[in-house]
Amino acid sequence: SAIRVASGSLGQRFAVALGVSLTQYRNYENRSVYSLHGECALQEGQIYEAVTYAVANTVDNSIST
Repeated sequence: SAIRVASGSLGQRFAVALGVSLTQYRNYENRSVYSLHGECALQEGQIYEAVTYAVANTVDNSIST
């Protein structure tokens, strides 16, 4: 199933995908979460914070492009 998030260019999509990834991990669901980002969104600070959190907490079921 898919969840569509209209967040604009603020870089919020990865934070939403990270939340879904953590929920699936904690519910013992073995699924990957994919998120698509535009070039401008990758330059936002919220992406950096979410990536830093994901690395620090070894979130490995999230794939971003």
